[in-house]
Amino acid sequence: MSFDAFISYSSNDKPAADATCAVLEGAGIRCWIAPRDIRTGAEYGGAIIDAIDHCRVMILVFSSSANASQQIHREIERAVSKGVPILPVRIEEVKPTKSMEYFLGAIHWLDALSPPLEQHLHKLADTVKAMLKIEVEPRDTPAGGDDVRKLFAASGAADARVARAQSAKPKVATTGLLATDSARPKWLLPAISAAALLVMIAGGAWPIISAWVRPRARSRHGQEHPPRFEPRPRHAIF
Repeated sequence: MSFDAFISYSSNDKPAADATCAVLEGAGIRCWIAPRDIRTGAEYGGAIIDAIDHCRVMILVFSSSANASQQIHREIERAVSKGVPILPVRIEEVKPTKSMEYFLGAIHWLDALSPPLEQHLHKLADTVKAMLKIEVEPRDTPAGGDDVRKLFAASGAADARVARAQSAKPKVATTGLLATDSARPKWLLPAISAAALLVMIAGGAWPIISAWVRPRARSRHGQEHPPRFEPRPRHAIF
């Protein structure tokens, strides 16, 4: 067995006992509670005895039902005989019986009479952690803390963290040809490409066009007109 707290309660107070167990375990305190932790086929009384013998503290959910329960009396007597400290949590305004007072008379009680119950249970968890010297890191540790950095280092995910940080940076909008896809008109690149293609076609076809136009000009007017541009050598056409 490996646990810290044994929760003693009457079956009539099961909702309060379950809430107590949930808060303690949420704070990192390992709990034993019946019938959850009794193995299938195990003898009930024997399981209770073994759990009390191996716990570090007993949490007593005290009410009128617990006050009248002989089973609770036996559990408390066992804990006292084994030197297990007891922390009573009183959820009802009830005077303990003489037998109960005999074992719990000198113990400081935690009153959880005023609602909500949860705030009293968190105080109980702090008390148990201090008593047992349980160090538990808070669950809402902010991102970037030492624990988070250790996890990144241990898992070798530092590079992934840097990559995510870079991708999370806001993109700076630019203008002109360097604009992002969202800022650049969709027609801009096709228009530039078409213009460049036309320039290339015009530059390569100019000698052919000039050679075809000059003879037509002579035949139409009967005389040769001086060319406006220096013609290229004949062989350059072919």
